[in-house]
Amino acid sequence: MTTYLEEYKILHKIHPSFGSGACIYLPEICLTIDYLRPKTVLDFGCGKASLIKELVHRYPNVEFYGYDPAIFGRDILPVEKADLVINTDVLEHIPEDILPSVVEKIASISDNVFFELHHALAYQVLPNGMNAHCTVKPPQWYYELLNRHFKSPYPLPGRRPELSCVITFVPSIDFLNSYYEKIGAWNSQQENQKFASENHDVLTLLTQKNSIYWHYYRYKILAKFTFGKKRKHYTAKRDLYHEKVRRIRELANAK
Repeated sequence: MTTYLEEYKILHKIHPSFGSGACIYLPEICLTIDYLRPKTVLDFGCGKASLIKELVHRYPNVEFYGYDPAIFGRDILPVEKADLVINTDVLEHIPEDILPSVVEKIASISDNVFFELHHALAYQVLPNGMNAHCTVKPPQWYYELLNRHFKSPYPLPGRRPELSCVITFVPSIDFLNSYYEKIGAWNSQQENQKFASENHDVLTLLTQKNSIYWHYYRYKILAKFTFGKKRKHYTAKRDLYHEKVRRIRELANAK
């Protein structure tokens, strides 16, 4: 019986377009690169490296590396450390029993990772007849996995309902606003957009004062992604930080 890795190697050979779809996330990834300004970037699970080829043209002063165990010539990890790791539509292709070790390896390469996750079955089927997505889990499941290996992972919605994103660096409010705009989810952030445009000085205060506004964003998203007792817990945290935000707004407006 062939292993999953062998199946993916065959799939890459018989379907030249497989592993070439990461450029759909180019706006979010460019936003991340502009924000972090890394000197070295590793695309972990790069497939046909279409994303790297595009990024090289856009950022000639950044060193880009690609790694994919299913692609001959890119099946050896080129670096042990990088300023940023990109991981788009990769984890769902990895069997659940070895996922923790893969995430642990990614965490050893960089503290700054952009994870794009897929939470549904793939259209593509492996040569053995199994679905190409072997680990289909909800966002909260992946968040808990990443939370065991990174200090403060930050969950974000994806550009489609079956997608989500997790970043492992602290985002600014400007980053979050730009992210929502780029994925087309700006309408759900109208209140925050209005506040950001009208109260930039206060917004700066909020992000500096114990990261209150940042925590509010984080728990707001976690409450949306979770269920049962965890949703209740995160909803309470969200409401707590929302009240803190409200009080600081009132104090700022009273000045």
